[in-house]
Amino acid sequence: MKKTLWLLLALLPGWAWADPLTLTGQVVEAGSLRPLAGISVFVVERDDLYAITLSEGMFTLVLPEPGIYHLSAMGLGYAKPEPVTVQTGSGAPLRIVLKAEAQVLPEVVIKEDRDPVRVGKISLEGRQMEAVAGTQGDPLKGLQSMPGVAVGNDASSNPAIRGSAPRDNLYYLDFMPVAYMFHFGGLTSILPADMVDDFNLYLAAFGPQFGDAMGGVIDTVQRNPRTDRVGVKLNLGMYESDVLIEGPTVEGQSFFLSGRRSYIDFLMNKVRDKISNDQVEIREFPAFYDYQFKYLVDLDERNQIAFHLMGANDWMKIIIPPTSDAAINDPGIGGNLESDQLFDNQGITWRTRLEGGGANRFALGHLHTGTGFVIGGGDYLDIQANDYFIRDEATLHPGKGHELLVGGLVSRWSNTVNFNIGAPPGGDFVAGSLYGTAPKAQRSLDLTGNAWNLYLRDRWQASPRTALIVGVRAATDSYINQVLTEPRLGAEYRLTPSTVLTAGWGYYHQIPQGHEIVDGLGNPNLNYQRAEHRVIGLEQDFGNGWTSKLEGYEKLLRDLPVPDATLNYVNGGSGRIRGMDWLLKRDGAEWNGWLSLTRATSQRTNAATGESFKFSYDQPWIATLVGTWKIDEQWTLGAKWRYHAGSPITPVVGTTTDPGTGQVLPVYGPIGSEILPDYHRLDLRLDRDIAHSTYNIKWYLEILNLYNRKNIGGYRYTAGYASREPSYELPILPSFGIQAEF
Repeated sequence: MKKTLWLLLALLPGWAWADPLTLTGQVVEAGSLRPLAGISVFVVERDDLYAITLSEGMFTLVLPEPGIYHLSAMGLGYAKPEPVTVQTGSGAPLRIVLKAEAQVLPEVVIKEDRDPVRVGKISLEGRQMEAVAGTQGDPLKGLQSMPGVAVGNDASSNPAIRGSAPRDNLYYLDFMPVAYMFHFGGLTSILPADMVDDFNLYLAAFGPQFGDAMGGVIDTVQRNPRTDRVGVKLNLGMYESDVLIEGPTVEGQSFFLSGRRSYIDFLMNKVRDKISNDQVEIREFPAFYDYQFKYLVDLDERNQIAFHLMGANDWMKIIIPPTSDAAINDPGIGGNLESDQLFDNQGITWRTRLEGGGANRFALGHLHTGTGFVIGGGDYLDIQANDYFIRDEATLHPGKGHELLVGGLVSRWSNTVNFNIGAPPGGDFVAGSLYGTAPKAQRSLDLTGNAWNLYLRDRWQASPRTALIVGVRAATDSYINQVLTEPRLGAEYRLTPSTVLTAGWGYYHQIPQGHEIVDGLGNPNLNYQRAEHRVIGLEQDFGNGWTSKLEGYEKLLRDLPVPDATLNYVNGGSGRIRGMDWLLKRDGAEWNGWLSLTRATSQRTNAATGESFKFSYDQPWIATLVGTWKIDEQWTLGAKWRYHAGSPITPVVGTTTDPGTGQVLPVYGPIGSEILPDYHRLDLRLDRDIAHSTYNIKWYLEILNLYNRKNIGGYRYTAGYASREPSYELPILPSFGIQAEF
């Protein structure tokens, strides 16, 4: 990736001539003032007089005699700057500032270091994904441009991975579990854009170190704090802003502290009465905040300890008037509708480099989650959950060609659950239901238990062409009190230096959702949900920056909870997901991007009724085209076009009347029997990066849904189900963001 720089010479304190013939100084980056290592500083008149900057950007040049010299600098990917004149014996401190042109979007699949296994995985860097058009600078929102990923609507970026629901995913951050990764189920992620170092997206057949989930895994790593000086970043977006402070404290120790708060509620609350209508009355606009703190201590060359604090909170409050269409159709929801969701995470991680190239990771932490919900005339739900955990994982090399991964987790959990609420609808296996007609239950529960898991994986490089992966995971939770031992296998075969075949297989399980398994609403005697993953793939490097990844897959699901008239739920559901994903990518100096295609089907079957139907996230065709063009050293233009076939919905096909209350009740058609119109949308993005000697300014402008496609996300029924009106996704909408770094 080619960069252009210019050279500034600043006379600043801290750098001096150690003696008349020795020149010392520092090379830093314009704007951020980060030290630049590996830069060659040399005398123009004597190309044999040069020095290479070290880790803190420092260099020392030994000169043969006093006089005037002309200095220049160069490094890989940098253009040669104009020479700078210096004079020996002047006593002036020296700092060289290098200015680089704007970055372009690098290649998408770039890292295999944290987990060498290739099957079912895409490895990404945060800075790559935050530049994708339509993401508003949020790297995790860029996941929806990857193959095999579906989303429910424009307001949600929570990924449904290869035919599973978003609730079937697992999220990790810096080796520790996280309650959720997206505000309001998908509006934006809980991490500011430039806090994400990289993340691995596991689409299927993931290894035994992850569990327990039937969908996918998003394993995210935050970057480390800067170590050269204290710096500040300010971000202002369309509906939120954040501030980041980071830098060193003492030698070998550094920190960052970040906080973010949405502010659209402050702006809109002043006009909420004008926005409210006879269908909904807004009391508090949706709002959120999140925070991250990391303190890093380098104990020695082999040991590093990090202290972590992070959390998030989302809340909103509206009133559904009793005369609104929604309340007339379902009187049980008329009144207040409030939600409050939060989590706080505290932890310590310890990383150790072992002899022989191995490593060990240890985590000790506490995760608190809270969920509050009020609906109708005072029905409520309040859950406060605490999980204390210890996790350890070692990577060893016991023999030639073997990489052994061994680890486990022990946790102690306690949940306080209070509710007086109607039973939630039967989920995926019910055509539709009304909250007001659901039986109500009231409970105050204090639940405690233990959970543990152990896992082992051996990746054996059997030959220069062949790698075999054998793993096993044993896990249990005292709530269900059953130990499951699940094998997981994989293989990689290099047909040619540029062609690799991959395959993966494994068993997986997942605990049912809370309302399905808690006393009063669900069935405490439910068993685990189970899944089998099968994947086969082909990776190809065509050269000149072109690569391809093709995978076919099948997921078989069983023991899914389905409604039961006597026990509330039983393990009577199954599912089959089949599909193929293709990612074609081009990485270049001036333009790059990718095309992702998915062809898949996702089906569920209720054994009790014999009914089979399309899953709500079944989008048989998904296509995404992403491109980025570097116009010049400051300007970058990007675009993303996304298409997917319409999602299935369950329509109201008629009505009946309750003879006791006179309420008009809907008659639903078969589950998933209507398909929404196809969805497509084009987003554009323009970035500018302005680097000054002591600060950087970056801004972007996006236009979402450029050609104003009226995508239908569902339908809203009028009172008595007399008619229905389409609910549209986002119209054409501008978005912006600006970042200042000091």
